[in-house]
Amino acid sequence: STAFDCTYDQVTTPEGFHALESEWNDLLQRSYADTIYLTWEYLSTWWEVYGAGHALWILTARDSSQRLVGLAPLSIGPGSGARQLMHELKILGGRCESTSEFLDFMIERGRETEIAAHFMQTIQAGQGPKWNLLSLPLTLADSPAMKVARAALEQWGLPRTREREAPYCSFPETWEKFLQTRSAKFRSTIRNRLKKLHSQHVVELKIGGEDLALDEALLHIIKLNSNRWGTAGEAFHTLKFLEFHRRLIPRLAARGWLALMVLMVDGKAAAGRYDFLYGGKIWGFQGGWDAAYARLSIGTVMNALAFQWAIEKHGVREYDFGAGACRYKSEWSNGTRRLLTTCMAHPHSLSARLLLAARDWHQSRRHPQVDSEESPETADFVLTPEPL
Repeated sequence: STAFDCTYDQVTTPEGFHALESEWNDLLQRSYADTIYLTWEYLSTWWEVYGAGHALWILTARDSSQRLVGLAPLSIGPGSGARQLMHELKILGGRCESTSEFLDFMIERGRETEIAAHFMQTIQAGQGPKWNLLSLPLTLADSPAMKVARAALEQWGLPRTREREAPYCSFPETWEKFLQTRSAKFRSTIRNRLKKLHSQHVVELKIGGEDLALDEALLHIIKLNSNRWGTAGEAFHTLKFLEFHRRLIPRLAARGWLALMVLMVDGKAAAGRYDFLYGGKIWGFQGGWDAAYARLSIGTVMNALAFQWAIEKHGVREYDFGAGACRYKSEWSNGTRRLLTTCMAHPHSLSARLLLAARDWHQSRRHPQVDSEESPETADFVLTPEPL
């Protein structure tokens, strides 16, 4: 179909998905939605590992010269938890163990209103695979395309939207300039802890793919994450999660999009970070540290060294902590974005409407809580006073 000068189509096969590879990242970088979680490398790997049981439904828009100007990368499949029996329509990459954040439609800047509106009309007209629950998880509140999508859903039914904070830290040109933007207490704490560590131990920050083989660095991260969180951790506990990241890491490394580092203290792995380096920023993902080094505040030191490495070696101007506010994030961050998760039952699906109604009832009976989670994926030491 056509609208204005655009031609719209639908891709529903793995072959059609892979045929978009050469155009995918170029469109992503021309869009507002330019995030590591929507890159070809990330989503094609997601599909390889998690695609079983899901149906592809990728909506495309091309201009009069057949240049790709819009993508709505969607999938339909079982949700998580109580949603396992639902046919859930979601943005590709969402609602699995390796849930992505900052999901969106990929639309050339300036054309979001026109193209996103057409994508939503296609969804609402039921022109693709059948679904009974729609989910737009962890999308930016100020995304032009998602504003159009949420407005369309409000006209069509009764969507439920929940909000979460996504703290970030903007960096100046150098590490020292960054420290000067913080309080005197912050500066002295960081400097003293770094000085204490270096004066008492042999310290090396090893980078996966440079100083360590990628698989060796990942093994360190898995062990450190498990050491810190044990059975309470949510990462690296399933074969699919492990397989996803084993495949993803070398693909990101080949593009220079990987920030995989291990802090060695006296020759032993004491802490590590597994993050993404993309679009001039670091996207925080996973970390861990050995509790045996707690007296050295090793988590805080790991953060400081990771930030310094990102600024000085890669000219990174931002560290994104991801969804969820907690104490350590508030002490490192200097800004916050809003992420919205929108769910809606299909108007003709009684089971989906009952599920969401039950969830609403359950949440109404719970005492409201401040979003202070220090999840196994993100929690760390905070800058509390200690003897130096």
